[in-house]
Amino acid sequence: MLKIKKHIHIVLALLISCIAGYLIWYYLNLNIPSVPVLIISEKVSIGKELDSKSVRIKNYPKSAVPKGALSSFSEIAGKTVVSGTLFPGDVVRDLHLAFDNNSLRSILNQLAPGKEAIDLPEGTASGFSGVAEGDHVKVFTEVVYGQDMVKVESVVPDSIVLKTPQKLKNDINSKETYVIAVTSEESVKIAEGIVTGKKFSFSLLPGGEIK
Repeated sequence: MLKIKKHIHIVLALLISCIAGYLIWYYLNLNIPSVPVLIISEKVSIGKELDSKSVRIKNYPKSAVPKGALSSFSEIAGKTVVSGTLFPGDVVRDLHLAFDNNSLRSILNQLAPGKEAIDLPEGTASGFSGVAEGDHVKVFTEVVYGQDMVKVESVVPDSIVLKTPQKLKNDINSKETYVIAVTSEESVKIAEGIVTGKKFSFSLLPGGEIK
């Protein structure tokens, strides 16, 4: 009992300090201006659109709101994440989003997430018509064995078409090329072939989920 009485003043001092701290925090929150901002609720990757499930509204102290922060759901309608993956707790800013539905990066992330985009040489599969975005193709090129032996082999067994020459005609600076989704290893093979002047062709596959 004596020990308890001996330390009771310390306990009371700590309790009073906690109460005082809470009251100060409460008072400051009442008097500091706050504004609504949009906060990410779940992880959102590049190329994805934000919606009410992935975003919530939270009041932030006005002084702590970052530049370009968005505050209403109407500001994200129809826009796509373009600046990198957003994680829970991130404040949604205008630089994160764009009306990006037709950009190559957006198409890549929608059709073949985790892949890279690369263009085939101009004139590849020039005889094909009707190939569309999302179609699966197998890509072939020349493979040299030794000094004299040249064979035609598949360098990309299954790829998704991201852009077709018809889709690129709206851009006067673009070449008449196909753009496809590939792995990092496959992109090196295609780049080496382009640099060394090899020709490419592809066959249209039945479809299915890209591997």
